[in-house]
Amino acid sequence: TAGDLTGFTHIVLEADLTTFNLGGSDEYPGIELKIVNADDSKAKTINITSLFSNGKAEIPLSSFDFLAEATKIQFCFRGTGTLTVNDISKAK
Repeated sequence: TAGDLTGFTHIVLEADLTTFNLGGSDEYPGIELKIVNADDSKAKTINITSLFSNGKAEIPLSSFDFLAEATKIQFCFRGTGTLTVNDISKAK
């Protein structure tokens, strides 16, 4: 199904940040990915700022040990300006 992450190794994020001034800090990175299960009992957030290059980030899912239960995904962009998310997809 569209929301199922089981069996996939990466999430690919494509975005145009040319008019977005990325901010953030060590505690609150510029770009993060959060994955949560249905009842919010399992959640993990990872910093993906360093993975973003040339408008694209390939984010490994290996650090998420509950993909079969995952039902929610969230990207957080910290900064100012305008950004455009062009695509979010799953990859094997």
